[in-house]
Amino acid sequence: DAIGRRCPDLWRKKRSSLLLDRSRRVRRRAQLIAQREIDLGAFYRARLVEAGPSPSVSIIEGCGECGSSTDTDRLVELFESAANRSARSDRAIVRAVGRLGGVAKLSWLYDRLSTGSPGVTRAAGLALEQWPESLECERILELLSRSTPAYRVRAAFRLLLAKGKWPALEAILALWTEHEESEGLETLVVSALDRWFQRENRSVLLPAREQWERIVQRFRCIENDDRLGRVAPSAVKRIAASLDGASKRIGY
Repeated sequence: DAIGRRCPDLWRKKRSSLLLDRSRRVRRRAQLIAQREIDLGAFYRARLVEAGPSPSVSIIEGCGECGSSTDTDRLVELFESAANRSARSDRAIVRAVGRLGGVAKLSWLYDRLSTGSPGVTRAAGLALEQWPESLECERILELLSRSTPAYRVRAAFRLLLAKGKWPALEAILALWTEHEESEGLETLVVSALDRWFQRENRSVLLPAREQWERIVQRFRCIENDDRLGRVAPSAVKRIAASLDGASKRIGY
């Protein structure tokens, strides 16, 4: 800020390098000053084109911070090119597309969630959390299967918990029935159940018929599960009471 006010000539010389600084904090401070002088979206867009197939992470992040939805096609093209980029660059692209693309890019983010590396999968999951009302629960539930790598299972599970109420309960039941022999996921399920009983169970929202039938079917698979009773005492009875109360209201 001081450079911009007291040394405008020096600021103009340093502006580009500060806008492309690796530090998000430095970049943000430079953006706050530069936005009064230049079109930041155009600045990062031009740097992205100039850099070719291997732009720096700071260019990608700057584009995500100051760009618009029109930049997402270029970012997607960059991700899907055969260039030898770093894992950090790939994560930055996914975050930028998630920030700029909105609902129009949800399908692309779903694909990254289901096929990406651990870092890309996590970035896609965090991006999708911005659109809880638009999430396709059935598509995400498929990632909770036994054949899915654990890092994708965790990302999908987190998304469904973020969706709330009935999608969260369905995810909890699905994770328990699909991964009943995994001790690591057992802890995750117990923790999620605690949160569900404390918060989501108070919701007045009701599930769609198909979702309700899936939830009931999964509950039937675990209602006599002694192991769940050991790690989460009274959980089965409390879930049963919630389902019974909802059943009386929805009439399915």
